[in-house]
Order: sequence, then C-alpha cells, then structure tokens
Amino acid sequence: DIFFVTGRYESEKLATIQNLDEQGFKGWNDIFFKPQQPNQNNASLENYKVSARKILAQKGYTILATVGDQDSDLKGGYALKTFKLPNPFYKAV
Repeated sequence: DIFFVTGRYESEKLATIQNLDEQGFKGWNDIFFKPQQPNQNNASLENYKVSARKILAQKGYTILATVGDQDSDLKGGYALKTFKLPNPFYKAV
C-alpha cells in the first residue's frame, strides 16, 4: 500500500491529486494533508508528519520506507528505512 504525507494543506487536495495523476502515480491508498494552522513552524510540521506515520503504524501497517526532500519527511521514526532526495528549491546549489 502507498500513502503520501504532504506539507500541503487540505485546500490543495484536488490540485495535488491531479498532479499525482498527471505524473503517473496510480493505485495509492491515501494522502495526509497538514492541518490549516497559521504560523506553523518546522517543529510542528515534523510532529504532524510523525503523527501521520504513527496512525498508519497503529492501523497495522509496517512502513518499509519513507522518501522525502525535507528532514521533516524522515525524522521521528515509524519507518524501517529513510531516503532523502535532493531538492535545489530548498538549498542553494
């Protein structure tokens, strides 16, 4: 099963699903969107992503791998393996 945990808000759901479809991502199970909170910092973003993975683990899923381009995608456990992808939009190249 495939799940996405995104830093996008629920208000971006339709655009996100359309983008995934256009990029060829098919057969995924669900997407977790971050809560609409003003002034959200990186610590709370990390907590939200960890919480989403915890929910999956509590439902009986074993998360084999988590892949992302931000530290918040990887920290906090609940995954057997993590993979950090480079993203020039976040750091100067």
